Amino acid sequence: MAHNPKLEIFKIHLGTEHGTFRTLREQLFPKIESTDLFNQFFIRFITDIDKPDFVKNTRLQKGLTAYNTSNSETSPISFSSDNYIIEGTFDGGKFGSIRTKSSVNNKQELESLSEDKIVMDKYYFLLYAPDTSKKGFLFVQNYSGDNVTDVFKGFIEKFLTAKPVFKKPIIEKYVPPIFVKEFLEGSVLKKFNYSETMLIPNLSGTLEAETNHEFVVRIELESKSGLPNNSLNKILASLGIKKFNNKQLQEFHKGKVHVQNVSTKKSHPFEMNNEFDVKPVIFLDGRVNIGQGGRPDFDELKKYCRTILTSEIIPSEYTINAIHEH
Repeated sequence: MAHNPKLEIFKIHLGTEHGTFRTLREQLFPKIESTDLFNQFFIRFITDIDKPDFVKNTRLQKGLTAYNTSNSETSPISFSSDNYIIEGTFDGGKFGSIRTKSSVNNKQELESLSEDKIVMDKYYFLLYAPDTSKKGFLFVQNYSGDNVTDVFKGFIEKFLTAKPVFKKPIIEKYVPPIFVKEFLEGSVLKKFNYSETMLIPNLSGTLEAETNHEFVVRIELESKSGLPNNSLNKILASLGIKKFNNKQLQEFHKGKVHVQNVSTKKSHPFEMNNEFDVKPVIFLDGRVNIGQGGRPDFDELKKYCRTILTSEIIPSEYTINAIHEH
């Protein structure tokens, strides 16, 4: 199974109309001095993630936790109140399966793993929660074969909820424009899909009373070498006048175009009526050092994520007043 480290970024919208992260912290800690609010916010975070039991989702059979967070010298999670950041690593993985592990150097070294055993990997995260906005960002590093991002997002949703004022936040995938531009500049138009429901009569071919049969007709056209994406409109116009069962393809109910990056061979589909709404995967190989076993250098990854946040996200997503304190 592939174990390529990648980075996902999410935009957080607090579940309130007028509140901000500062008012969320004030509601959570009403008796705390303003200068100590973020420190208490951090303490609550590590207390919630480093409990005796795992943060888990029994339906997904995944769990996560952090270790040794009470000791600031050894804690894998830290914070910066000046930059409104909580970041670090946590451990997580899957449980619920009966498995056996062994040594590749000695297959007789067998150990049975019961359903309550969890096989974990280490993941990096960064939470940005600025005082003057109700919009924040979450970076989560995971792997192409395994990840616990869904469980961690659920943990963050609960952490940022303080009813009745702050309901569950909305956390949606976000890709900085620089990565979209990077993907599209090295991409081609690869496939075109058309779909329509049609009634096709008299399949038996007899002269008896005709019976209409409903079918979903799917047509796929794939370019072997790929077509330039700046010619999309001309290509769609040309393909659109082609007919199936006397109906032009441009009249079909649904249509998708698949854009493929030439270097990574990764493809992204989007609706024909939309702009290029591409959310490419941010693979970390080539951006930070990857060690043996596929684990990224977490110190380098921290610097990389901080750079994306300060150079790409904050200037484009926040007003001058919102970033004045940084």
